[in-house]
Amino acid sequence: MTAENLPSPAARKRTDTDAGGKPAAAQSSPQGSLPARLWEIVVSEMKYLRLRLRLANAILFFCPHFALNRLRTAVYRWIGVEIGAGTMICGSIELSGSGEIWKRLKIGKKCLITAPLYADLNGTITIGNNVAIGHHVVLITSSHDMRNEFRRCGWIVTGPIVLENGCWIGAGATILPGVTVGRGAVVAAGSVVTKDVPPNTLVGGVPAKPIRSLPCEDTPGTDS
Repeated sequence: MTAENLPSPAARKRTDTDAGGKPAAAQSSPQGSLPARLWEIVVSEMKYLRLRLRLANAILFFCPHFALNRLRTAVYRWIGVEIGAGTMICGSIELSGSGEIWKRLKIGKKCLITAPLYADLNGTITIGNNVAIGHHVVLITSSHDMRNEFRRCGWIVTGPIVLENGCWIGAGATILPGVTVGRGAVVAAGSVVTKDVPPNTLVGGVPAKPIRSLPCEDTPGTDS
């Protein structure tokens, strides 16, 4: 900045004070009393506590893996998860996200969930009928805006996950935001699914790619 571009003393004085003549620094000072600020901190720290989930986890702590599956499934229904008839949950489901997350998970009829299962419920997860999910599967509905070079992990962006009727998610697979796994498809163990999976297709790998088409045969006793 050259000398002729420097602000005058009067201009600098106006910059350093607000309209009422108070120092500008005072405008950025914390507002409210100390108890009020402490209460805001407590509320912020406690908003993810979710007492109903804590209570459910306390009950399910005494349910060993693959034991008391009907009780476990009933407890998840009790906290608000929509679960169809005949579905069995064989271990713990970790529900994560903001707000009333149990309302964003819907599980159809006659599914088998071989937990543990991690469900990021910042977006919705819809599981159809006759879906099988292996252990240590991760369902992620949220990511971050990466357009800001100064903070690549930016604002949260979400995309729903849909697992259509009859599909099978192998152990340790990860499904990323916005993905639909088509009817009757199979995701191989350990895969990372970044794009939609066509119906009746076996996919695998990181990222998951089609391996082969699967036969389409009706089996007695299954629901469409």
